[in-house]
Amino acid sequence: MKIEVREFVVGDGDILVPVAIDKSVEKWRDWAASMAVAGCAFTGMVDGRVSCAAGIKDEGNGKGTAWAIFSEDCGRYPRAVYRAVRTMLKVCCEEYGFTMLRAESKVGFPASQRFLEHLGFRKVRKTVKGKHFYYRLVI
Repeated sequence: MKIEVREFVVGDGDILVPVAIDKSVEKWRDWAASMAVAGCAFTGMVDGRVSCAAGIKDEGNGKGTAWAIFSEDCGRYPRAVYRAVRTMLKVCCEEYGFTMLRAESKVGFPASQRFLEHLGFRKVRKTVKGKHFYYRLVI
C-alpha cells in the first residue's frame, strides 16, 4: 500500500477528527489547525481519502513540536504510514532546519508511544499532570 502525500490544508483536520484513532482529539481541533499553519504539515491519502495528517510546528531556534492525527484506516497500513511520516519528517527537518523535535503522547496510548519510538523519539518524562509523556528527537 502506498500513501499519497500532499500539503496539509486546514479542512483536512475537519475530515480527520471524527474518524481519528484518538477520540480525545476533538477537543484539540483548533489547536491542530493552528499547529498546521505554523510550520511544515502534510496529509496522507489512501484511495483518495484523507487518512492522516502530521507535521512540525516551528518553535524557533531549530526546535519544533511534532504532531499527528491518524484515522482508524491507518491501522491497516502501519508500514506505509510509518514510511510516509518518516519521509516527511526528514523533508520538514531539512526545509526548516530543525535540530530538535518534541512530541507528546497520551498515557495509556501505547500504539502512539511505539510509533514515536520507531521514528527515533526517546521518552523524556511525564508531563506535570501526568496525562502525557514528553518525547524528544535530536536530529
